[in-house]
Parts: sequence; structure tokens; C-alpha cells
Amino acid sequence: QRLALDQVLFAPMYLTTFYTTVLTLEGHLSKVPDKLRNELWSSLKANWMLWVPVQFATFRYIPMRFQVLWVNCFGLAWNGYLSLTSHR
Repeated sequence: QRLALDQVLFAPMYLTTFYTTVLTLEGHLSKVPDKLRNELWSSLKANWMLWVPVQFATFRYIPMRFQVLWVNCFGLAWNGYLSLTSHR
């Protein structure tokens, strides 16, 4: 239930905020609507393909003492992906 709530509500808001913030800080506020139209859906699908299995495994199989390390490893890769998509 937490996983579904996170992915359905938080992920779209996070991705929208991420792309809007990056473009605004780079001085390209006018490009935000096009970026969201072109990248949001594909980024959301990629988010679901990565984070749903990662979070499922985290809560089901990964010992609590390793959960932060486990999630941070995937978070590093995810941030690299977002950086690439925000600059294409």
C-alpha cells in the first residue's frame, strides 16, 4: 500500500518538480511545458520499472541495516538517468 501510494502520488509530483526546477535554475523556464510533455511520461515509466522492484525488494528481502545503502545505490543510478533526460 505504501509502495503504490508513493508511486502513484509522489513520483509524478517529484518528476514534475525536478524538471521544472532544473530548467528554471538554468534560465529556461519557457521550455518547461515542452520538457514535461516530451519527458514526463517516459520518465514516469522508467521510474516505475526501477523503483517498484527496488522498493518491493527493500521491504521484503533486504535486512534493515542494509536498506539505506541498497536504496542509495539505485538512487545514484536514478539521478544519473534524470540528469541525462533533463539535458536532452
